[in-house]
Amino acid sequence: MQQNRRKAGDGLEAGSASADGPLRPAMASAMLPVVYLSTEAKDKEWATKLWRHVRHAVLFACAAECLTTCFVPVWAHETTGINVSATLLNILGPFLEGCAYTLQNATAQDEWKRACRYFRTVFLGVFTSYCYMVDHAGDLVARSAFLGPLYILSTMCYASIAFLVGQRLMHWSIDARKFPRHLPPVLYLWNCLSLFIGIVLLVAIIGPSGFVRDPKDAHFLGNFQVNEALELVVGMLMSCLGIFASMYVGHGKYEGLVDWGAWRCNLASVLFLVLAYGTSYFVPSAVQNVVVAKFVSSFCGSLSCFSTAITSTMILVESKKKPMAALSFGVSAVTALVFVPYLRK
Repeated sequence: MQQNRRKAGDGLEAGSASADGPLRPAMASAMLPVVYLSTEAKDKEWATKLWRHVRHAVLFACAAECLTTCFVPVWAHETTGINVSATLLNILGPFLEGCAYTLQNATAQDEWKRACRYFRTVFLGVFTSYCYMVDHAGDLVARSAFLGPLYILSTMCYASIAFLVGQRLMHWSIDARKFPRHLPPVLYLWNCLSLFIGIVLLVAIIGPSGFVRDPKDAHFLGNFQVNEALELVVGMLMSCLGIFASMYVGHGKYEGLVDWGAWRCNLASVLFLVLAYGTSYFVPSAVQNVVVAKFVSSFCGSLSCFSTAITSTMILVESKKKPMAALSFGVSAVTALVFVPYLRK
């Protein structure tokens, strides 16, 4: 490498000497800004990629938090006590994952490929919740010893089917030309997400009470009662922290294998959940603390990777690696079942 550099330098100096004599200090100093500009360009490119990564992750995380907190009604089955609305989120999430996964592989537009990846990892990471599934199973065990395990297994099975349905539906839409071949500029997506988050925050600030939570379910920060807008902001912050934590905990490549990164995230989320409930047991006032409440619902939920675990299992099925797919499904199911007794209320 050094020999090549010397040869290139020798040619430059020879040309300069033949025209203007030996290379003078002024001529050498005139060459220095080229090095500085090259370094600045690399630093600027790195900073641009980092800013884009943070911006896209924050937009999708905050949008998902706003959607699940403010626009999802609470539906419960009276006989079994199953939270239908939260369960449907865990089934709808893999359906959307199947659609986004197919679109990501079908489109040739790099910006939309990137948007699909962020939608799958960030938006659906907040939208679905592995630890909630385990937590809710702990509630159901109090009614029946078999209801909790049955809830976990049925939710995972329905989620797997939903992924396949979303995948097939998107394939059909593309093949039948029901879906546009050339997508609009992805900038419209980021602008829409920003506008949506801004409108939701504005309504939370000046709108009627009950938009973010039940007015009777007050949360406090110390002795200060938190208003709905601040509670929503805390939830968005916790979701962002959970997503960035999951990116670190789940880092790794597991193509053709069990996604141990997603498993680590799911395990960590349930461990944090058990720890939070243990803290509230010894400190009862922590139940009404907004930070603790949002840590349980937003941080732990965003740290978990329910839809990712389902997707990795179904991709193994499609790759004709059924034993590995069965192991992937079994690892997620057994991990959930192990923690159900610790979350019984």
